[in-house]
Amino acid sequence: MKHFCTVSDIGYINQGLALYQSLMDNMTEEFTLNYCCIGRDIFDKIGLLRLPNMNVWCTDDYEELQNVSDTSRQGYAWELGARFTKFVLDQIGVRDSIDEIMYIDSDIIIYPGFEKVYDEIGEKSIGIVPHLHIRPAPCQVAPGYPGGYNVGITYFKNGKNGKRCLDLWAYSVLNPYDAEVRTGTTGERYTIKLHNTCGDQRFLEMFPIAYPDDTRVIGQNVLHGAPWNMHVLNLDGFNMDTRLCKIDMNPGRDWMKKILPTLEQSKPMVYYHFAGFKPDYENDTYKPTRDGFDQGFMSKPAAQLLHDEYYQKMKYVKELYDL
Repeated sequence: MKHFCTVSDIGYINQGLALYQSLMDNMTEEFTLNYCCIGRDIFDKIGLLRLPNMNVWCTDDYEELQNVSDTSRQGYAWELGARFTKFVLDQIGVRDSIDEIMYIDSDIIIYPGFEKVYDEIGEKSIGIVPHLHIRPAPCQVAPGYPGGYNVGITYFKNGKNGKRCLDLWAYSVLNPYDAEVRTGTTGERYTIKLHNTCGDQRFLEMFPIAYPDDTRVIGQNVLHGAPWNMHVLNLDGFNMDTRLCKIDMNPGRDWMKKILPTLEQSKPMVYYHFAGFKPDYENDTYKPTRDGFDQGFMSKPAAQLLHDEYYQKMKYVKELYDL
C-alpha cells in the first residue's frame, strides 16, 4: 500500500482531483491519498463525493493543522505540506501500518510508470527531486533562492531517519529563523535560518546534509517535467506513449552530473508539475504557467501535448465531479 499526502484550498480543487484521478488511472499498486482541505468549503465538497482510496481532512478540525504562525494564505499552504505529512504519519502511521509516505503537490499529474520512483528510492529513508535547472547551494546565503530541490514530490520512510527528517522539515516551516547550528551524520553543519528563502522548499537542501547516507536524489532512472526545467530536457522524438526524454548537457551544466550521474540517458517522464496552470473553461483555453516561469517552453511540441492533455483531464474532472 502506497500512502500519499496533498494539500489545497477550494481554488485548487480541480487540480487536486485531477491528481487523484491520475493516481486512480496509473497506479498499479493499492494506494491511499490523504487530502488536506484548507477550509470547510472544500472539505464539504470533496467529502460528499465519498471517493475511494481517499481520506479527507479539514484544517479547521485539528489544532496541528491551523495557521498558528499567522502567515499569508500562500505561506500557510506552503507550511502545510510538511506539517500535514507529519500529522498523517503521527495520527495513523501505527494504526494503518504505514511503512512510507510521500507528499505530492496538488498541481502534479502522474503518468504510467510512476512506481519506478519507489524502485529508485530503494532502501533509503528520504527521497527528494532536483529542480534540474538550478544547482543546490546549501552553504550559501542567497535571498530569494528557491533551492536546488523541488517540494513537488518528497518521500519519507516511517523509520528512524525518515521520521527525524520529516520532523525537521515540519519544525523548520514553523521556526524558519532558528539559528541553532546543527550537525549532520557526517559532521557537516547547517542551520534552519540559512535555508529560509523560499517557503518550505529550500529546507530540502538540509536533508542530504543531515542524512547524506540515507537520502536519495530521484532522477537516476526517471525524469519529471515542469515549466522551469523543460528548457534543459531533450524532447526530440518525444511521444505520449513512452514519454522518453533526457537532459541536454549544454555548457555550464556539468554540475548536474554530481547529483544525477545518469542524466544523459533517455528516461521516462513519470510526472509533470503544472505550476501556475490556469484553465479558462469559458473560452476553452488555458494559461500554461505563471509569467515568471515562462521561458518559451511552450514552443516545444512535447510541451504543447502535455499541457493540452492536462487541460483535457481538468475538463473531464470538472464535469465528472461537478466542480
